[in-house]
Amino acid sequence: MSALSFAELGLLLAMLVFPSLQDPTADAIRALTAGDAEQAIRLLTPLAASADASQRTLFYLGVAQLQIGDAASAHTTLTRADHLPFIRSTAVLNRGLAFQIGVAAMRLGRYDEASERFTRLLEVDPEAVEPRLNAGWILLQEDQGEAALMEFERVLEAQPENAIAHYYTGLVHRSNGRFDAARGSYEAALAANEELVEARLDLARLDLDAAAPDNAERHIELVLRQRPTLAEAHFLHGRVALRRGAAEEAAVAFEEALYLDPEHAGALYNLGRAYAAAGGHAEARASLETFAALSTARRQQRRVGLEAMAETRAELRYRQGLEALRAGDAGEAAARFRAAIEAQTRLDNAAGHLGLAAALRLEGEESAAITALERAVEIDPSLAEAQRLLAELYAVVGRADAAEKARLAYQALVASRRSEQL
Repeated sequence: MSALSFAELGLLLAMLVFPSLQDPTADAIRALTAGDAEQAIRLLTPLAASADASQRTLFYLGVAQLQIGDAASAHTTLTRADHLPFIRSTAVLNRGLAFQIGVAAMRLGRYDEASERFTRLLEVDPEAVEPRLNAGWILLQEDQGEAALMEFERVLEAQPENAIAHYYTGLVHRSNGRFDAARGSYEAALAANEELVEARLDLARLDLDAAAPDNAERHIELVLRQRPTLAEAHFLHGRVALRRGAAEEAAVAFEEALYLDPEHAGALYNLGRAYAAAGGHAEARASLETFAALSTARRQQRRVGLEAMAETRAELRYRQGLEALRAGDAGEAAARFRAAIEAQTRLDNAAGHLGLAAALRLEGEESAAITALERAVEIDPSLAEAQRLLAELYAVVGRADAAEKARLAYQALVASRRSEQL
């Protein structure tokens, strides 16, 4: 597998296979290869608006949208492309489309969908580096650090100088308290790419935690030369200054971090500490009160985000369960519906239990199907069809009284619906 990315391979191949200057997509592709994603979007958007837009046009528009950080639009565009045939189908472009959809899904927090895309790519090409890196990153987000580490190590076997793989490996080691190993991974990442500021910032954090502020300061100075508008670098500079007892210098650094990122909770909190150390108690109180309010808002935002992510995962697994049912694979369907139910952290959806009941019934597990149906009815007592199915299954297992009760409930619900329609 070439070291070029999927997007780069796709762009290069497009220039070779479709070199005609009369191709309306060619200028957009040239803009993308030159790094001008916004120009590519301006050129491709009118073409994509057509009802007969080609998959190729939609593919490059989605890539451009990803490059400017618009993952939601990219996911919509690329998914639309996924349902159309290439005019000249190539394996590279097809894999590139699958990869870019996975990236868009990953950035939207749709980890199950993204993981599925990357897994399929790895089944076709086990040596593909970028899908494996992203699959490992998803595992890391799901607190499966050791499984993620195995993916990163496989990448490093193929590409020992892969800076991102070294950096991600360092994240795993640091999260598991292996700080020396983390330091080695970050240093290896910087040896491969000295401009990887994320690795340098993590080295600074390690030095701060190890009470080595001078080493941390050297790393932070290098980062600020490369990225002077990076809020996190100014925040860490403020922490180092506080450690040295330079409260006013620290306050300036935290203020700069907040100018660049007004919601940086760490900078708000530490700005209060810096003001207090410098004698500004009123300013300290205001900063800490703002920090407390922001922390509450962020906790709420995080909770809502986690719930939305769980519901998205549940929806994907539910659809997979329905597909398995249609294919007659009751075992796979039951597994998918169970996964959908488990993914719901707040809203217990009756649909997942109904699907599970259908799969279990196909497998001949009547008692387990009854349990699933009972849960569905508990969630939504208006489900007439669930009551009818319960009556049938109660009769099969010899629970006559329960069967009669369910039958009467079914009849009552049907009668109620009819009266509402009159």
